[in-house]
Parts: sequence; C-alpha cells; structure tokens
Amino acid sequence: MTQLTARRERTRDRLLEAARSVFAEKGVQAASVEEICERAGFTRGAFYSNFESKNDLMLAYMRRAGDSVVDGARAAVDQVLPRLTEASDMDGLVDEGIRLFLRTQDANLEGIQAGLELRLHASRVPELRTAYLDLLERSHTAIAEIITGALEIFGWEWAMEPAVGMRLLHGVYEQSALEAIISGGEAEEVTPLIGEMILAMVRSKAPDAD
Repeated sequence: MTQLTARRERTRDRLLEAARSVFAEKGVQAASVEEICERAGFTRGAFYSNFESKNDLMLAYMRRAGDSVVDGARAAVDQVLPRLTEASDMDGLVDEGIRLFLRTQDANLEGIQAGLELRLHASRVPELRTAYLDLLERSHTAIAEIITGALEIFGWEWAMEPAVGMRLLHGVYEQSALEAIISGGEAEEVTPLIGEMILAMVRSKAPDAD
C-alpha cells in the first residue's frame, strides 16, 4: 500500500509538472488533457485516475503552489532567525531570507507564467473563483503569521495591516520578477526591492505596547 501511494504521488507530481509546462507555453484554455499526458509520459487513464478533470488538476496545482510558498517562507525564517540579534545587519538578513525563499519556489519564467495563466483562467471560471480566493487568503494569512512571529521575537511589528502588506508584497514581487526574467535576468534580482519593501512595512514596537 505504501509503495502504491508513493507511486501514485509520483504520477501526480509528474502530471502537475507537465501541466505547468503546457500552461506556461500555451495558456490554460489551449492546454488539453491529452497534451499534458503526453508531456508527462502517461495515458489519459493515468490522468483520470488522479484527477477528475482539468479544473481538478488546476486546483491541485494551486494548492501545491500555495503549500510551497508557506513552507518556503517558514524554512527561510527558520534559517535566518538564529542569527538575528540587536546588532544584526537587518538589511542583509532580510535579503538572505528572501533569497532562501526564492530558491524553494518556481521562481523562473515558466513557473511565473503558469501561475499567471492559472489566475486568469480562475477569474473567468465561476467554479474556480472562490477556490482560488480561499487558497490565496490561506497562504497570505499563513505567511503573515510566520513573519509576525519572527517580528515579535525582537520587538517588531507590522506598520500596516498584515493582509495589506501581503497583497503589496505578492503583487510587487510577481510583476518585478516577471520583468526581470523577460529582460534576461533572474527572479532573485528583485531581492533588494522586496527587502526594502519588507523593512518599510515593519517598525519597532512602542515601549508601552503589549
């Protein structure tokens, strides 16, 4: 049973990776189940034994992407926090945390393109809109909590509502990373910009603050 579960998980992963490639290349609407199966090296039977439909696959992809973002943020903070002291170079540590985070993500043209295509498609399909918004809110809330926990350890806090901060970070990162990649660079080039944004969004707690 364990071997069957592991094999099934590998099959799903390959189908999701193939879908990312096809979505980025052709867009969601033009991508067919047959083409995704061919790219992954599987039959339609393998596809439908793992996903009920293309929409079901898209939801699975978005869930996996959301989990990856949260896990990546948690791992980056966990690596940076032990070296954070009052005398730390905060700019440097924030930049390092961002770079560590980006290395866990699909921070390349294909990954960003696929994400944009999926969101555009979700905006056009009523049955996907609510699911997408729920997934987005959950990931934003989880990351905001991770950042909040790190800030509290050293007496810092958000200078704005965390939900607002997350929307700003998400939008600026995605657009800036896309521009950097289109220009022939890499997503990591936006690290200083995102670092400056994060530092501008936080502040030291007032001495009498709870």
